Amino acid sequence: MSTVADVIAAVDRITPFAKAASWDPVGLQLGDPEAPAGRIGVCHEVTDEVVGAAVERGVDTLVAYHPLLFDATRRVTAGPGPAGRAYRLIRHGIALIVVHTAFDVTDGGCADALATALDLHDIAPFGPLWPPDATK
Repeated sequence: MSTVADVIAAVDRITPFAKAASWDPVGLQLGDPEAPAGRIGVCHEVTDEVVGAAVERGVDTLVAYHPLLFDATRRVTAGPGPAGRAYRLIRHGIALIVVHTAFDVTDGGCADALATALDLHDIAPFGPLWPPDATK
């Protein structure tokens, strides 16, 4: 059986976390890398509805575009908001992997998908997107 670490490695091969901005908490945000990963969910935002569906459907690993926790969190307790959602995920043993800015700049990621949707041609990157000190 695959582990959360295996899923992290697979995501990193496709969407290298090293390409993310330094301020962005990509990679494993919640959970145990050695835990089994049998049912994986994917979402854009970790909303209350997403957490509820993940729990209901037996998801053990959730891959999200946006981080659940951006700012320093002093408490992870039951209740509303990001800390409450983090509590529910942890309580149900659901790992959270985040791709955010790494996926923005990866080949085939958000920017490329948007260019394709807009039917743009002769696409070329420009930038750098993050300052040199903002690369992990």
